[in-house]
Amino acid sequence: MKKIFSRLLIPVLSAIFCTACSVSDFIYIPEKQQNNYTVLRLANNHEADYPTSKACDYFAELVEKETNGKIKIICYHDCALGDEASTIEQLKLGGIDFVRAPVSLLDSYAPELNVLSLPYLYENDTQMWNVLKGSIGDSLLSCEKLAENNMVGLCWYTAGSRSFYSSVSLENGLDSIKGLKIRTQDSPILRDTIEALGADAVTINFEDVYSALLTSKIDGAENNIPSYVSTQHYKAAKYFLADEHSRVPEIIAASKSTMDSLPEDYQEIIKQCALKSTEKQIQLWNEYEQQSLKIAEESGCIIITPTEKQKAELKNAVKSIKDAYSDEYGDLISKIENMPY
Repeated sequence: MKKIFSRLLIPVLSAIFCTACSVSDFIYIPEKQQNNYTVLRLANNHEADYPTSKACDYFAELVEKETNGKIKIICYHDCALGDEASTIEQLKLGGIDFVRAPVSLLDSYAPELNVLSLPYLYENDTQMWNVLKGSIGDSLLSCEKLAENNMVGLCWYTAGSRSFYSSVSLENGLDSIKGLKIRTQDSPILRDTIEALGADAVTINFEDVYSALLTSKIDGAENNIPSYVSTQHYKAAKYFLADEHSRVPEIIAASKSTMDSLPEDYQEIIKQCALKSTEKQIQLWNEYEQQSLKIAEESGCIIITPTEKQKAELKNAVKSIKDAYSDEYGDLISKIENMPY
């Protein structure tokens, strides 16, 4: 009865959640069990040609190949099964089998993931990947809190580094940021980071940022360079301060109940294919990032690399945020900061 109810509930939930993303009113979801194979569903909010989406497709292709067609993963891109928050909740309920999501939206289920969103935690990408691909990353993917919420992490994806951009000059670093109205994700750590830098944190829908920049409802925002370009924000905010204040990685998380229902050899195949997709995603992301940077520069955007003094001032301004997590996660923070870079 529980399985029947779940199958009936999925289309209902999808139809409700998808309205937030302006997708079609009806999405065909095939039955999970077919005659000779099993169909699993992966939710991803990015458009189909985004590097992360292509990596999800690659993951699905690998799984189908390695299981000789016995496991078919259908990737639903562009919010087809709902926005990120709702698909994570569906994953928890067992209504979706896989979700690609940033750790900033999973930290309410597994608070230790908050550490990965702390400002100026890493010196560079090399240090971040030394953390994520090592024992620290493995332990976070399989942490008890995720399991308690019917989730298990399979692999990490990059979302690049987040930096500030604005319609007004940011050439003076911290002094330029103070007093600005900066849009950010609905993440406590990111909001606290902006406020610690002396700016006003504004939480508005991502799709409304461009118009908010044009009407001066906000002075700027923070994101990675590909998002800065693909959303056309660079046309309304030509100053980009490459301070790289945050590197918020993403996870492909699986439904624990789905994984437990599969034979052990198929579970292992899925895990290994997910890890292989990480390398593909990094490659695709780096190419996309360089293309985006070129577009911004050729369009007259001013890309500002902060001086060592400016970077030190920014780090010092947000030190209290890291300190607030030190009592509970001090050892983890210390291990991350001591990783080679």
